Amino acid sequence: MSSGAELHNAARRYLMERLSKPTGLIDEILIEVERFVPGDFADTAEARELLAECGRWATSRYLGRVSTPELHTEFAYGDAWGFIQYVSEVDEAELGGDQIPYRRTLADREVEAYTRELVDRWGVAKNTRYWYPLVDQPAPSDVVVLDSDYWVAEIERGAVRDLVGMVSASPIIEIREWGGSCETDARLLRPWYPGDRGEGLFTDQTFGWLIYASHEQTVALGGSGLIEALHRLLPHWREGAWHGFPQTRPSIE
Repeated sequence: MSSGAELHNAARRYLMERLSKPTGLIDEILIEVERFVPGDFADTAEARELLAECGRWATSRYLGRVSTPELHTEFAYGDAWGFIQYVSEVDEAELGGDQIPYRRTLADREVEAYTRELVDRWGVAKNTRYWYPLVDQPAPSDVVVLDSDYWVAEIERGAVRDLVGMVSASPIIEIREWGGSCETDARLLRPWYPGDRGEGLFTDQTFGWLIYASHEQTVALGGSGLIEALHRLLPHWREGAWHGFPQTRPSIE
């Protein structure tokens, strides 16, 4: 790995280790850093400049969006300055370590193109990106809806990553509600809500399967291959089946 690529890897590690910070700015910076891939940097000097700019740009955007910036400014500048100082000054001899799995933030045009494909193939709601059970129609036979508490427990023990691995060998496409949509290695996949980036749609370049994590604490799985894998890997999945909303709800497409 080149020195620029090593710095990019180290910058991602620095941010991931601090994602529990209260302001949310760390994730904003990480989204910007992951617009780059390791091969984008000619050398360490260019990597330092571009990664520091990620910190400055994300901070400016974050402070312009929060409703009470006076409550966030001190924390945000501390987070941002810590990152900018790190990528600007870290000694190259301190770089290295295990390579973090691939993840790249998608450009807006990519998100739009993938969303159109999901609307056409899976009936995802065009304007909201809602899917089952939030679209006003019954789920087809190749869609299963689970309760999110059950799903998150399976994520924590690694079963969901294994499940996705049974139907896809390619990077996962992750379309998120609050930004940070990405193309990611399955090892970094966290298909649930709540999350740092809101609701999510998860598939791959084949669009042959789909997972939707909603704000209603449900997770929908679609595609015959994915459902077959669910039956094989999680034979007890019916214990986590979603049993419907407590009352009739109007259409929210």
